[in-house]
Amino acid sequence: MCPPHAVPLPPPLLADLVVALHLAVVIAMATLTVAVPFAWVASRLSKTRGGVPSWVQSPWLRWPHIAVFAYIAVNAALGKLCVLTVLENRLRREAGAQGEEEFSFVGRMLHEILFTEISQTVLDRVYLALFLLTVAMLFLLPPRRPASPRSTRIAQ
Repeated sequence: MCPPHAVPLPPPLLADLVVALHLAVVIAMATLTVAVPFAWVASRLSKTRGGVPSWVQSPWLRWPHIAVFAYIAVNAALGKLCVLTVLENRLRREAGAQGEEEFSFVGRMLHEILFTEISQTVLDRVYLALFLLTVAMLFLLPPRRPASPRSTRIAQ
C-alpha cells in the first residue's frame, strides 16, 4: 500500500520498467557468460601469465551469476516462464492491453529485443547449455573466497 502522499505508478509504466529490468538482466548474464570464459582462455594464452582480471573472480559477481542461471535453467527444464515475464504480463493485463500493439513505444521496442522469434525448445536448450558452461567455469576459474571479517581486521 502506498503512503497517502505517494502517487502509484500506472501498470503500463510498471510493465515497461519490468521489461527494461528483464533486458538489463539478460545483457548482464550474457556479458558475464562470455567474459569469464574469454578471460580464462586469455589467461591461458598469455605469455606473461599475469592471470585474470580480479573482477572475473569476484564472488560478489560470480555467485549471483550462477544463482540466476540456475533459476533460468530450472525454469527451462520445467517449462516455466521467468518471474519477470509473468510480472510483466500481469501488469499488461491489469492495464487492459490485449496485444503488443497496445504497449507503449518503448515497451514495444524493449519487448521486441527481449522476446525473439526463436522456438522455446531451442531457447531452453541454449539456457541449459549456457548454465553448464557457467558451472564448468566455476571449476576452471573459481571465484575467490571472500575475505573473512577477521582477516580484514588483522590486516588493518
